[in-house]
Amino acid sequence: MADVIFETERLVVRPWTSADRTAILDLLSDPITMAHWERPLDEAGADVWLEWALADMQRVGYARWCVQQISDGQIVGDVGIRRKEMFGKMVNDLGYIIDHRFWHRGFGYEAAAGAVEWARANGLADVVANMATDNVASVAMAEKLGMIREREFANPTNRNKSTFWYRLVFPDQPSPVR
Repeated sequence: MADVIFETERLVVRPWTSADRTAILDLLSDPITMAHWERPLDEAGADVWLEWALADMQRVGYARWCVQQISDGQIVGDVGIRRKEMFGKMVNDLGYIIDHRFWHRGFGYEAAAGAVEWARANGLADVVANMATDNVASVAMAEKLGMIREREFANPTNRNKSTFWYRLVFPDQPSPVR
């Protein structure tokens, strides 16, 4: 298994590898799992996702990661932090996608909480997250993680859907954002 980023009670979170190409395509092309996105990703889109996850790990040392069950190694989703520009500044964008076949088991919160703790422990000053305002489960997760809603905007990358922007500041970390 690839290097472990962190473990939770039921999950191991590790970097995606090129060997995960089929698994990431299965996750990101599923219309139910990706219902709040502009559209499910096709093969080319999933390849781009995998390429930037691999490149981000090399460039900044963190990325979106693979989420697997410890019990059987089954991939249940994707979680992590992507360093990217939003609203004219560089941010640490927390994201989470759990395969719909694993919804309502707490895996999303468990993985996202682990990623938040990883960010805090590794010196990031904050994390942000954004989600469509009608994505009730994702909004609830951001709030359960302690994130504060800072704005609402029309998201040009997602059909101009109304989108919430959340932020969680780690007060014990230095600024500016790493």
